[in-house]
Amino acid sequence: YHLFGDNGIVLTDYDEVGNYSYASALQDNMKIVLGGITLYTGASGTVENIMVTRYNSYGSIDMGFADDGIKVLEYGGSDDWLTDIAIQPDGKIVGVGHTTSGSKTKMLAFRLNTDGSLDNSFHIDGMAVIDFGEHVNAYGMSLGICEDGKIVISGYVRDTVLSYSEIAMCKLLPTGFLDTDFGYFGLATYEEQDLFCFPDELVIHNDRIILGGIFLNADFERFAVISGYHLNGEIDYSFGNVGYTSVMLEGDATIMGGAANNGMCVAPDGKILYTCNQVPGWLENDMALLRLNPDGGIDYSFGTNGVLVNAMDVNTSANDVITQADGKIIVCGTYRSPDPGSYDFLVMRYHENGDLDTDFGSDGTGIVITQVSSEVQWYGDKSYNLMFCNMDRLLVSGYGRTISGGKDFAMACYNTGLDVGISKHEASEIDFSVHPNPVVDQVDISFSLAHSANVEIEIHNVSGTLVSKISDTFYPEGEHQLRWNCEELPAGMYITKLTIGDKTYTSKIIKSH
Repeated sequence: YHLFGDNGIVLTDYDEVGNYSYASALQDNMKIVLGGITLYTGASGTVENIMVTRYNSYGSIDMGFADDGIKVLEYGGSDDWLTDIAIQPDGKIVGVGHTTSGSKTKMLAFRLNTDGSLDNSFHIDGMAVIDFGEHVNAYGMSLGICEDGKIVISGYVRDTVLSYSEIAMCKLLPTGFLDTDFGYFGLATYEEQDLFCFPDELVIHNDRIILGGIFLNADFERFAVISGYHLNGEIDYSFGNVGYTSVMLEGDATIMGGAANNGMCVAPDGKILYTCNQVPGWLENDMALLRLNPDGGIDYSFGTNGVLVNAMDVNTSANDVITQADGKIIVCGTYRSPDPGSYDFLVMRYHENGDLDTDFGSDGTGIVITQVSSEVQWYGDKSYNLMFCNMDRLLVSGYGRTISGGKDFAMACYNTGLDVGISKHEASEIDFSVHPNPVVDQVDISFSLAHSANVEIEIHNVSGTLVSKISDTFYPEGEHQLRWNCEELPAGMYITKLTIGDKTYTSKIIKSH
C-alpha cells in the first residue's frame, strides 16, 4: 500500500541498536502499536529493555505518545522482554513478557495509558511481577482480556533444578493484582505427561481459554498441542481429547528447538488455526498450519490429518495467522531467499479449503515476498505479526536488518482487495443504508427488497471479528428497518455486512462515543 510509510514500508530505529518487534495491536482510533525489545549496552554488558512504539494510521510515528512516539520500560532486571500486547476497550495498552534478575526469571505485566505513560492504577506503578515460586523460572508469552476486564496471561514455568517445563497461567484483576478465584490464588500450572511444554499463544473465545504451543517428549519428538480451559482455570475436558489435542510434527527438537513464536486465531466458523513448522531434514524448514474443529477435534478435511504444509524450494516459517470475515486465511512468516542468509517477509493467503488464493499478490500465486530492509543482510527481515488496519489494509510487522547490522522495528502494509475480507458489491444493486452515522448509541439499518429473500446482517470490527449478528431472517419484498443498540461498544469504526443469497453489501459505521 504505497500511501503507507515509504512505499508501504516503515522502519523505526531507536538509538542505533537492536530493536526487535514481536507484537502488534490496533487502537480504535486506527493508531498502530508495536511492542518488542531494544538492546542497551552499558558497563555491565548488553541487556534487553521493553520497547513500545505507536504510529498514526499511515505509518508516521505518533509524536504525542510517550517520548516522541517511543516508550522504553526497564523493570530493573538484567533483561526485560515483551512477547504480547493487547488493547483494552478504554484504549489502554496491556503488555506481557518476563524479567530476569540474576538467575531468576518472573512473568511481567504492565499497562500504559493512552498517552504512553505507565498506568499507576495498575498494580504498583503500572507494572506487575508474577512469581511462580522458588526454583522456578516463569515466562509470559501471551495474554487475553476478558469481557469483565480481567487479564489472562499464559506461558510456561521451568524448574531450575530438574529442567522440565509446564504450562503456566495467571489471571489478573483490572487493578493488576492476582484474581484469587482463578486456579490456586490466581496461579495455575499444568503438567502434560512427560512433555516439555512451551505454550506461546492464547485466545479467549466463547468463555473458553484456548492455548497453543509446541511440546517435546523425552525422545525429543515435537508436537503441536492445543488445549482448552474454563475461565476459572480448570481444564475443559469437553475440548479435544479430555482437554487437549496433540498433533505430531515432522522433525525433532535436536533440529528444531522447543519454544517458538507462533500464531493462533479462531475463524468466523469457530475453527481454530495454529501456525507451526515442519522440519523434513537438517537445515530444512517448511511453514505449516494446523486446523481444529470448534470442539478441539482435528479437522481432517484440512491438509493432511489437519495439518497444511506449504513446501517451497527454500526454507520458510509461519509465525502468525488471521482470518477474513469471508473465511480466507492469511499467514505471515519468513522466507529465506536463494541469496544465502537473506530473510524476507512472507505473506500467503488461502481459501478455506487450504488452496492458495491466486487473487492475492501480483503474480497469481497467493504468495507475497517483501524485502523490507534496504540491503540484503544475513538473517535480515522477519515478520511475526498480522492484523487488519484501516478497513482494507493488512499490516505485517516484525524487524528488519540495517546496513550496519542492527535491527529496526519494521512494518509492511498491503492492500487486501477487500474491506476487511468482506466482498463488496455496488450499492446501486440494493437500497441499503445506515443512519445516523456517526452514531452514539443506536443506529437504524434500512434496506429494500425487490423480491422476498433471506437477509443476514452482521456487524464486524475493523479486524474482521464478528461483533453482533442482527438478523438471519426471511423478509418479504418491500422496505425494512432494524435498530441496533451499540451503546456498550467502544468508539471506533465498524462494518455492517448485509448478505442476500450469494451477494454481500457493506457499509461503514463510525461509533463516536
